[in-house]
Amino acid sequence: MVLYSVLLLVPHVPMNDSIRDGLLGNLVFVLPAVVMLARGWYFPDDRGWSWCLAAAVVSFLAGNLIYVFLVAPLEVAPFPSWADAGFLGSCDASVGA
Repeated sequence: MVLYSVLLLVPHVPMNDSIRDGLLGNLVFVLPAVVMLARGWYFPDDRGWSWCLAAAVVSFLAGNLIYVFLVAPLEVAPFPSWADAGFLGSCDASVGA
């Protein structure tokens, strides 16, 4: 997160936008998903809500990765796209929690 913030604030760092936004920007979602999966693994009573929230984070991450790497480079973005399915899947999974 700190590296991503620095790369946003410093304008003269030679880095591709897709690397900055696609990789570093999405790494923020990995740790919370792993923590929620581990919580469900080690505490079976919390498994329902923690795995639903982990599924929501992973679904949003998948939608964001699809958008950054497949939809954003297009001249005309399709609607609906597979990225929208990932974003909307996160809503369903979080409501399930």
